[in-house]
Amino acid sequence: MIPHFSTKTKKKKRKVKTPLQRMHDKCWAMARKVVYLRDHGQCQRCFKRVEGANAHTSHVLPKSTHGALKYVPLNLKLLCYHCHINFWHKNPVWAGEWFKETFPDRWKYVQTMPRLRSYRIDDLQEILEQLQIEYERISDGR
Repeated sequence: MIPHFSTKTKKKKRKVKTPLQRMHDKCWAMARKVVYLRDHGQCQRCFKRVEGANAHTSHVLPKSTHGALKYVPLNLKLLCYHCHINFWHKNPVWAGEWFKETFPDRWKYVQTMPRLRSYRIDDLQEILEQLQIEYERISDGR
């Protein structure tokens, strides 16, 4: 007997996001907008103009160990793809030193924040509102 192979491809099941996941997505999108405006659309390391997929919003302290800083703009920086992958991730010690020297006030602030945190929808709603206020403040100042 010859095995039968279907020529039809299986469709991937689309995951339905929970309200909490959707709120995380909204907070992250707004945090990225705030950082992009604050950093004037420039990579903070090489100062090249970045747009679209080349604009990487990156955490200074990782969100896996510093969850309370996940959406805090002071813990975020705008980098181009090259600087994000080839500098920040491949040379973490050197990159950390660069950040401390380049942004000493931001470094002091993020060092004082708690490491881990889990968010409820109420927390995320408050964070989103704060980010929207910051976005409006920065965009009005242009």
